[in-house]
Amino acid sequence: QDTMENVKTGDALRERVVLLQKEDRVRQVGDAAKRAVEEVRKKEEEARRAALRIPYSDEDYQVMLKIVQAEAGGCDSTGKILVANVIMNRVRSPLFPNTISDTITEVVYQKPQFSPVIDGSINRVKVTQDTIDCVNRALDGEDYSQGALYFMNRKASQAGNVSWFDGTLTYLFQHGSHEFFK
Repeated sequence: QDTMENVKTGDALRERVVLLQKEDRVRQVGDAAKRAVEEVRKKEEEARRAALRIPYSDEDYQVMLKIVQAEAGGCDSTGKILVANVIMNRVRSPLFPNTISDTITEVVYQKPQFSPVIDGSINRVKVTQDTIDCVNRALDGEDYSQGALYFMNRKASQAGNVSWFDGTLTYLFQHGSHEFFK
């Protein structure tokens, strides 16, 4: 009888070991699948960001830094990135100024688009490290803009400009004091 009990106990232990080995294999397969899915997501995100990047010169980079500082210097990081995103969206758009091969500098200095260009304050700003970091992130493909081509600060804008935005464009969202439009 003791021998029979030992055999049953041994069989139960072997079954338990086999079950644990199977569970471990399932866990390993699941972990490998999770890693594969994460790798695919990472590659998709890299491809999405690469598609959003635009070519730019040193002059374009300096203009981008100054316009973002002038337009969004008091904003949080997302607000600064959003302003840079709008500039980049315009570079890619055939609407600003006239072809898809335009540069950041051409887009920023197209008249009359940006208040800091009109009033000259673009040339008086002191660009902060945070603005540099945000512009670099935007130029590297970080984008929250939903394709926005315009933004405004309703409280700081002239009534005629506000009515043009409201009557002509499609409102997308607001972030901080800026509203974004298509």
